[in-house]
Amino acid sequence: MKLKEFLKQRETWNYSKCTLVAYRCALAEFFRFNGRKIKKDSIDRFIEHLKARGLTTNSIRMKLAAVKEYMKFVGKPVGKIKLHIEKKIPDYFTDDEISLIRSKMSERDRLIFDVMYNTGVRLGEFLSLKPEQFNNPTVSIVGKGKKERQVFLPDNLRKRVLEFYAKKNGSKGIFELSRAMIHKVFHKYRDVIQGKNLHPHALRHSFATRLANNKAPLEFIQKSLGHSNISTTLIYTHTVQKEDEFKKYWSGKDVA
Repeated sequence: MKLKEFLKQRETWNYSKCTLVAYRCALAEFFRFNGRKIKKDSIDRFIEHLKARGLTTNSIRMKLAAVKEYMKFVGKPVGKIKLHIEKKIPDYFTDDEISLIRSKMSERDRLIFDVMYNTGVRLGEFLSLKPEQFNNPTVSIVGKGKKERQVFLPDNLRKRVLEFYAKKNGSKGIFELSRAMIHKVFHKYRDVIQGKNLHPHALRHSFATRLANNKAPLEFIQKSLGHSNISTTLIYTHTVQKEDEFKKYWSGKDVA
């Protein structure tokens, strides 16, 4: 019962379906391994169990995040969990690679691609966008934990979105695609750039990398991505935002 309540609360906090499934699986595994009586060394033993399974550090970290949040939810918070974090550079695409991918896309697919790339939104955030939000250059996004942030849309991109929507004659949504259908869109172009995995989140990484390469302050990138902890943003280094500030750092080839 507690687990259901915990997951229900996270759902109201705008956790994505993928995250909720991952949390449910992680907690099921934790309790299968340890039983319901949590001892002092239960988490350390669980970490060793996950390492023995050959999981990556990021996968282990996600499972531990689920355990830590759940223990806090039931009134038995655990202290800081020590885990060596490997510094892995996420998938991202250069300006030239972005241009090449876009050149192979249909009008609709390119529009999906451009909105995600120019805003750095998560897939779940993209799917929640409403047509009326494209009437202004500043769009309010509600992300993880119901945290709100502003993203900015170039004028020509907004115009393209609204023109595309106008052709749909009364549809409620802009693209009306599911999460799975968006992944299929990206899958169609997986071979354009050899050796790199094209997926929706890679555009978020590319967005952040481009800001970093244009010397945007780390705090600006953090706020643009909606990261709670700036340490999460540090991987992109290999303020209340203002539109003119965004344009300053979002320079380079026109991709909208």
